[in-house]
Amino acid sequence: AKKAAIFYQNDAFGRGALQGVMEEFEKRGFKNVVKIPYERNDVSLKPQVKKLKKADPDTIFFFAVVPAVKGLIRQLGVPFFKGKNLIGMSVYNELFERYLVEKGLEFVMIRVVPDPKSSELEIVRESRDVAKKSNHTLNFTSLEAFINANVFFDILKRIKPPLTKEKIIKEIESIKNYNFKGIELDFDPNSRELVRTLWIDTGKGAPIKKEVRPPSDKRAVKEEKKTEAVPDKKKELKELKKKEPKEKDKEAEELTKEEPVVEDGEKKPLILGSTLDLTRAVKFQSKSVKVGIDLRLKEEREAGESVISQVIVVDDEYTPRKTVQEVNRFLEQGIDILLNPLGSPTLEAYLDLVREGKVLVLFPMTGAPLFRKKDLKYMAHIRPSYIIEGKLLTEYALDTLKAKKGVMFYQDDAFGQGFLEGAQELLKKRKITNWLAVPYQRNDVTFAKQVARIKKYDPDVLLFFSVTTAARGLIRQLGIQEVAGKHMLGSSEFGEGEFQRFMKEKGLKMFYLNAVPNPQQSDIAIAKQFRDAANREGVPIDVFSLESYLATDFLIDIVKKIRGAATKEKIINEIAKVKNHNYKGMLFNFDPENRTLSSTLWMYTGSPDWQQIEIKPNKEDTQ
Repeated sequence: AKKAAIFYQNDAFGRGALQGVMEEFEKRGFKNVVKIPYERNDVSLKPQVKKLKKADPDTIFFFAVVPAVKGLIRQLGVPFFKGKNLIGMSVYNELFERYLVEKGLEFVMIRVVPDPKSSELEIVRESRDVAKKSNHTLNFTSLEAFINANVFFDILKRIKPPLTKEKIIKEIESIKNYNFKGIELDFDPNSRELVRTLWIDTGKGAPIKKEVRPPSDKRAVKEEKKTEAVPDKKKELKELKKKEPKEKDKEAEELTKEEPVVEDGEKKPLILGSTLDLTRAVKFQSKSVKVGIDLRLKEEREAGESVISQVIVVDDEYTPRKTVQEVNRFLEQGIDILLNPLGSPTLEAYLDLVREGKVLVLFPMTGAPLFRKKDLKYMAHIRPSYIIEGKLLTEYALDTLKAKKGVMFYQDDAFGQGFLEGAQELLKKRKITNWLAVPYQRNDVTFAKQVARIKKYDPDVLLFFSVTTAARGLIRQLGIQEVAGKHMLGSSEFGEGEFQRFMKEKGLKMFYLNAVPNPQQSDIAIAKQFRDAANREGVPIDVFSLESYLATDFLIDIVKKIRGAATKEKIINEIAKVKNHNYKGMLFNFDPENRTLSSTLWMYTGSPDWQQIEIKPNKEDTQ
C-alpha cells in the first residue's frame, strides 16, 4: 500500500478497528492515510464520497456496516474500486460476498473461524456433519456460533453444580493453551479473549491462518490480584466510559461541515413503530406481518438506501390497555409513526391520539369501518373495508353456494362488527331475516353457548367474521363431522398459513377473501419481488407477509419522494396525492372519504387462480 483510506463508522463499532490500523501504521511509520468517518444510519454519504474520490487511494479499509459499504460503492461506481486493495472486517457475511462477486470486486476479509467448507479441523468437520443431517447451510457465521456453543458446553461440563456466573467466568479464565477440537484457546486477562488466531480470506483458496498474539507461556501477563468478590460491574462500566472520546472524531466534525444544507429540515432515516400480537390470539398473523416488514427493510439496508432505518415491533398481546401503554412509550421516544399495527380493538384504544395528530397510523392490518372516516387525517389504509368483505361473502353464500340458512360467527367489537354490518345490510336488502348472528368476546377460548346455538339452528353455511384462533376453537368444539358437510366462508383474516395447515390436516375447506393476490403464484411485479426476496432469505410466504412487504415497499417509495425531513404531515400529504396509480401491479387510488388506497380483493375458492374482485364501494360502506 502506498496510500490508504479508512472508511469507518464513527462509534465504538468502527473506531475499535480504526485504532488497530492506526497503531500498526504508526509502528511502521506509514503516514499516507486518510480517515473517512460516517455517522450510524447515514444514507447520503455525499461528503464521504467527495473525500474518498479526492484521495483516490490504492488501499481502502472498510470498518462499516454492509449498507454503508454498498451505498459508497453505488455512489462512486464500481470502476472506482476496481484495481484497488479492498479490506474488510469479520462482520461481512456470504450475502455481501455474493454482492461483491456480482460487481466483480475482490475483497480481503478477516475471519474469526477457518473455512467452513474446506477446513479439516475436528470442530469444523463436526459442524459440517451436523449441518448436513439437519439440512442447514453452513457458513462462517453459523460455524462461529457452532464453535461458541460447543466451547460453552465444554466449559459447563467441567463445573460442579450448582452453576453460577462466578464459576463459569472462573473456569473460562483458567483456560491456557487448550486445543479444543483444533481451535487454540488461551485466555488473555488483559483483553478477556480466548482465541489468539484469525484467518485472512483473500477470496483465492483457503483462508490464511494468522497468529495475533503469542501463547500465554510466552507473553507477559498483567494480572491483578485475584479476589473471590464479585466484580463491581458499575465501576467497570464507569471506567470504560472514561476511555471513550469525549468529543467526536475531528475528521467527522470536518465532514459534517461539508454536508450541504437541505431545505425543509435534514432528511434522516426514519424510525417507526408497530404494535403486533406476538403471543396470543393473532400471533401467527402478527409474526407474518413482522416477516414482511423485516424482509423489505433488510433489502433496503443492503442496497445502502435506508430511508427507514428501523421499525420497532412491540408485543401488545392483542390487549387494548397494553397497546395504549406501548404507543405512549413510542411517543416518549420520539416515534410518532406506526406501520402495519394489527388489531381493531387495539387501534381503537388510541384513536384519540390519531384524531389529535399526535400519531400517524399507516396501513393498519384491519378493515374495520370505524377507522374509515374522513376526519381521521392521520391515518391511511391499503386494504378495503370489512363492510365490503361482509357483503361480498354473504353475496357469494347466497348467489353461488345457494345458502338458505347461514350463521355469522363474529367477534363482538370493532373488528367483527364491521363484517357483520356489511352482511346484515345485504340480508336486509334482500329481505332475508332467518340468518343467525352468533357473537363471542375477544380472546375467548371456550364456545359452549355458541356451539349449542349453532347446532340447534343447523345452518348450511358458516361465515367466520372472527380471528383464526377463535375459528379453530369453534370448529374443534362443534366437531369435524358437524362442519364437514357445511360450506365455510372466511374474511381476509383467514389466509394465515397456520390456519390453512389446520384446515388441510382436518380435511376441511374454506373459501376466503384476501387483500392481496396469491403470494405463491401471482405474476404482478410486487408479488414476484416479494417471492424472490422471501425465497432468498428462506422465510415463509403468505398473504400477510406479502401485505406488510407491499406496505413497507410503498412507504419507502413515498418517503423517497419527500424533500427534506419526512414528517407525519409530509408523508400523509404525499399519500393523499396518489390517484389511479399502478404501483407494481396494484391499483392505488387514494379516497379521502374512507382514507383507503386499494379497491381490490381476491377470493380463494380452491383454485390457485384467485378471483380478482374490483369494488366500487357505496358511501354507506364507510360510514
